[in-house]
Amino acid sequence: MKRILLLMLSVALLVVGCREDENPYLEYEEERLAQLANEKYEAIRTLAQARVCTDPNEWRLAGLNSACGVLHIAYHQSTDEKRLQKLINDYNLLMEAYVPYIAPRIDCIPYREPEGIICEEGRPVVQYPAFSPGD
Repeated sequence: MKRILLLMLSVALLVVGCREDENPYLEYEEERLAQLANEKYEAIRTLAQARVCTDPNEWRLAGLNSACGVLHIAYHQSTDEKRLQKLINDYNLLMEAYVPYIAPRIDCIPYREPEGIICEEGRPVVQYPAFSPGD
């Protein structure tokens, strides 16, 4: 039940977060939105994680909207935060248009608040608390 409520809340926030006339993606077809979502996520990840992860203390977290709530991505402290935020804002607009297409078909567990970041094989990995039934 909590999952459904969190999913509905996430979708509602996405819908209310921006007026229709301010979102250039509302007229796009689902397939195009899926393609753009992948491309835009990759652009965000590439910018955010352009450095090798050797010290988790050099990394910060940014949130991206998704069908399952807010997904966190790690970015290096040297990342151009204005540019990153611009990419994230654009991605979030796209997800506002895309989520209504995919939300009815997915069964996901909402993301939890991250516990931190660790470095694994040179890449930053966002750590979440373990999921247990009944949460």
